[in-house]
Amino acid sequence: MDVEETGEDEDDDVEGPDMGIQDDEVAESVSRDRKRQLPLELILELTEETFNATVMASDSIVLFYAGWQAVSMAFLHSYTDLAVKLKGASTMLLTRINCADWPDTCNKQNVTEFPVVKMYKEGENPVSYSGMLGTEELLKFIQLNRISCPVNITSIQEAEEYLSGELYKDLIIYSSVSALGLFSPTMTTAKERFTEAGKLLKGYVITGIYSEEDVSILSNKYTATLPALLLARHKEGKVESIPLANTHAQQMVQIITNALLETFVSIFYNKDVI
Repeated sequence: MDVEETGEDEDDDVEGPDMGIQDDEVAESVSRDRKRQLPLELILELTEETFNATVMASDSIVLFYAGWQAVSMAFLHSYTDLAVKLKGASTMLLTRINCADWPDTCNKQNVTEFPVVKMYKEGENPVSYSGMLGTEELLKFIQLNRISCPVNITSIQEAEEYLSGELYKDLIIYSSVSALGLFSPTMTTAKERFTEAGKLLKGYVITGIYSEEDVSILSNKYTATLPALLLARHKEGKVESIPLANTHAQQMVQIITNALLETFVSIFYNKDVI
């Protein structure tokens, strides 16, 4: 069994460049878990020789970390917890590479700070994870990446199932808000911008696009002026319409991100009141 102890004795007195500025909670976590044994056999260890072949052969999540750095070692614990949760339930290969041992490989992947998590899928550019360094947030990122966003919705019925949460009901627990872009077939530029925004938000929220001839049925029902964004807030059972005329991709990303933050604050506030 491949079991590894973090923080070996000979490393106890070695302080990396970032050790002096770590947050107290990180330092406390590392101290508490220093002798915790990790089931690292669930995570494939990559080297300079195996990196390219592995990420090209299978859909992979790669953790780039530095063995000398406190934040990296703290996150490695969360990463192994994730591996335990996904054991036997995911086609995504979880891997890791210690950039202290293989700096050239990490540099080639544009990794110069640690820890960094990237997702590699065949035929796609690597996607960097930029969320919180915790098990649940990373699990959400992986699960929402199971679908390619924005999803192309092709019928009114499918659009309604999408907005109600039925179309991807197994993923709604990871995305309390779904975003649907509405466009007439001729709105090429607006569709391209929304597609770019959807790709930027992949792994954080479900996005879809509807651009059929009968799009007016949806725009009339939800009082939306095309091009428009429909934000479905699943916990509240509400659908909000937002006009997208002359809105660029980054602005669309900000609108959807703000909606996610509003939902989080609302849930937090309601729990606090209760």
